[in-house]
Amino acid sequence: AAGRMRMKPVPYFACLLLFVSLVCAESPKGVCQSFDTYTLHPYDATVACLKSIPFNWTVANSTLAAVSALVELNVFKDIDLAPPSPFSNLAIDLSAEVAALKGVEMDSDYELQQKIGDIFLRLKDPHSIYVKPACYQAFYMMIPFKLNSSLENGEQVLRLSSFAPVYYDVHPELYTYLGKRVTGISYNGTQPMEDPVAVISAWADRHCFMSKSALSRFNRAIKQDFFMRTLNTYGIPEYPTMGLRLEGIGDVVLPWLGMPTTRLNSSADFEALCPAGG
Repeated sequence: AAGRMRMKPVPYFACLLLFVSLVCAESPKGVCQSFDTYTLHPYDATVACLKSIPFNWTVANSTLAAVSALVELNVFKDIDLAPPSPFSNLAIDLSAEVAALKGVEMDSDYELQQKIGDIFLRLKDPHSIYVKPACYQAFYMMIPFKLNSSLENGEQVLRLSSFAPVYYDVHPELYTYLGKRVTGISYNGTQPMEDPVAVISAWADRHCFMSKSALSRFNRAIKQDFFMRTLNTYGIPEYPTMGLRLEGIGDVVLPWLGMPTTRLNSSADFEALCPAGG
């Protein structure tokens, strides 16, 4: 279906992943089963649902043909080949990038849609994005925290500002973590911790499409996109967990969770949101 253009955990968290089925909706027994609206679901179950539509050559060929035709209508196509300074690092040959996907068999329809979307994210232009089909638009991936960025004694500091309310039901002690400084981030909770501002800046520069300004991209990531990602444009997080190092607390590991915006009870329900050719 074609889209459209436009570490070692601290004790409290040692059990957090084990309680995902209690904190979230009951783990589905089948793919996309018991996915109620605005409920949280484990990473693996969410990914299985998102990747449940098989790759289809007819859909792939028609989608890529439509995208290629739209690229040729892009009035900025030639400028995108060699943008003026200071945006020369954003140079991209859209026609060549889309053409490179033709004839490539992929593991699922999701993979096709995301590869197309990733091409347009590189433009850093909110008016020129590829929005995936409706079934993918019906999901968010989120991690249960928010961050606040401020300047303290001339240094940019990130602090935990809140957790998803559903976590407080099982772990009321999370309130004690609010306001704690984040001194490190690990993408999967086991890799070495890295400077949090550098990690988020790098992610924003690679994925955020809202602006050609690095500062604006960072602000967008801090505001929402780093920890709550709509899958109409962004991809599934590479790892199921993320590690944080909190000043005065230590290292914690938090899970990525999926949240549907419509009710699903089977993979057929999910696929029906993305009819072939729709």
